[in-house]
Formats: sequence, structure tokens, C-alpha cells
Amino acid sequence: MNREDGALWTEIAAGLAAQGVTQGNGRPITGRRLNKLISNIKVQAAKKKNKELTRSLPEPAPDPVRKQSRPAKKTVTLAPEMMRQQRKVIDDRVISEEEIRLAELQKYTHLLKKR
Repeated sequence: MNREDGALWTEIAAGLAAQGVTQGNGRPITGRRLNKLISNIKVQAAKKKNKELTRSLPEPAPDPVRKQSRPAKKTVTLAPEMMRQQRKVIDDRVISEEEIRLAELQKYTHLLKKR
């Protein structure tokens, strides 16, 4: 058994057992079990410390060869029938209400023709 601050693990385990600390199956904790628990705690703490260190490190710059091998971004376009029809450009001149009404009426003259 290893000594921790001058006491044996078996002595520490006996003291804990006297205070009611038990193993999972209800038996008093032993020095060997306590030693394994402490070892596992130290391993977990080391893993946690390493994990925190790797998270705090900056990520390495991307490899230039890999960066060039990326496929170009694809653009999405609508089918021609889904595109908006472009409106005719109206001159900057002032248009009267009558001209606006006649222009709108011409869009629907095919519906108004007499048969």
C-alpha cells in the first residue's frame, strides 16, 4: 500500500469504514478498494486536464492543398417558367392617369374583344 501524508490506505479505509462508508455491496470499504478509487480519480482528473488543454489550443490552419481541392460552390437557379417576367422600363417622363389606365387596359384587350 502507498502512504499518503504518512498514513496507509488500509488505515484510512478502516477510519472511513468506522464512519459507515461501504462498498457497493454493503461491505465496509477496504484499503485495496480505496487505493483503486483514488487511482481512478487521478486518471479522470488527468484526462479532464488534457481535454481542457486541447480545447484551449487554437485550431491549426487548414492545409492549403486540401483547401484547393474543395469543390466550387453550386448556385441554384429557378426553372425558366418560374422566373418573374421583367417589366418594361417606363420613361422618367410624367405619365397621366389616362395613359396608365390605357396601358393597363391593353394587357387585357384580348379578353375584351367581341366575337
